[in-house]
Amino acid sequence: MMTAVFHFDVPGLWVAAELQGTRHETSFEGYAIVLVFPNGSEDFGTDSIEDISLPTIGGSVSRESDDILLAIQIRMLRVELQIDQELPGAEAGEGEPSQRLTAATELLSAMAEVARRFMGSYLDLVRCEEDQYWLGPSAKEPVVTWRSQLYENGLLIPVGYLDPFHVSFQLATLTAVHHAELLTQVAVGAAPGLPEALLNDARFAAFQPRPNLRQATLSAAIACEIKVKQVLFAIASLSQQSILNLLLENPRDWSVGAAALFDKAIKAISGRSLREDDTMLYRDVVLLYENRNKIAHRGGSGLSTDDVLREHIASAGKVFNWLAEISAASTSDP
Repeated sequence: MMTAVFHFDVPGLWVAAELQGTRHETSFEGYAIVLVFPNGSEDFGTDSIEDISLPTIGGSVSRESDDILLAIQIRMLRVELQIDQELPGAEAGEGEPSQRLTAATELLSAMAEVARRFMGSYLDLVRCEEDQYWLGPSAKEPVVTWRSQLYENGLLIPVGYLDPFHVSFQLATLTAVHHAELLTQVAVGAAPGLPEALLNDARFAAFQPRPNLRQATLSAAIACEIKVKQVLFAIASLSQQSILNLLLENPRDWSVGAAALFDKAIKAISGRSLREDDTMLYRDVVLLYENRNKIAHRGGSGLSTDDVLREHIASAGKVFNWLAEISAASTSDP
C-alpha cells in the first residue's frame, strides 16, 4: 500500500473552529482520500525551516469571546491518497534503484493531478454553496505548495513533486511603445472596455487546465453582443441613431435577436454583414447564441460538444477583429 501526500495553497477558506486539526475520509475517482485541516498557524511541518513563513491558518479569526473561537481562515489543506499498488522491485532483491525512483516520481506526478482535481471540486462547491467567492474563479487550478511525499508501507521514498510551469500561447507580444501607452492610460485611471474584459474572461475560463466552458460561452456571448452594439452606435449617423434606439432599446416592440445584430442590423448601418463576409463565422455566432440560451434558460440541456464550445471562444475573437475592421473603415470614410 502506498500513500501520496500533497499540500494545497488555499486563499482564505473560512471554516468553523470545530474543523481545526480534523481528518476526513472520502473517495474520489476510485481512490481513498483523507482531507486534513491544519491544527495551528504553522502545521504540516511548515515550522521546521527557520526564516520561512508559510502559514497554514491565516491571521483572521472569528471569536465569540477571548476564550471561544468561532471560525478560522485556512491557508493550506493537506490531501492524502491511498494507492493500492506497488512499485517495481517491491520484493527484496528485485528491481534497480533507478527504476524504482523513476516509477515513484511518475506515480507521484500522476497522483498530484488526482489530488488537484479533488481539491478543485471541493473548493468549487465551497465557493458556490458557502458564497466564499474570494476562493477564485472555477477555472483556477489549485496550486500544490510545501512538501509532496510518497510513502510505501509507511516508509518515505526519496522523491518529490513540483507543479509544472504553465506555458501560454504567444498570441500577442507587448511592445515597448504599447507598454508606454498603457502606463499613460493607467496614470489617468483608464480601465479595459467591458466587452474586452468579458472576452478575455471567457478565454481564461475556456483554456485553463480546469475549463469552465459554460461560463466561457456565456461571457463570450455577452462580450460579442455588447461590442457589436458599441460599434453600431459609434458608426451610426445622426439620422440612424433614432432607428438604432428603436431597435435596441425597445426589444418588446422590435425584437432583434443577438445574432441578427451581426447581419441585418449592422448592414443597415455600415453596409456590411458578417453573414455575407464570412458565412462560417456567422453560423458559429448563431450557434453561440443558441448555446447561450440553452445555458441561460434550460440549465445547459442539449448543449453542443466541448470542442464546439471552445470554438465559440475563438470565433468571438474573430468577431471582435471583424468589428474592428468596420470601425476603422467608418473612421476613415470622408
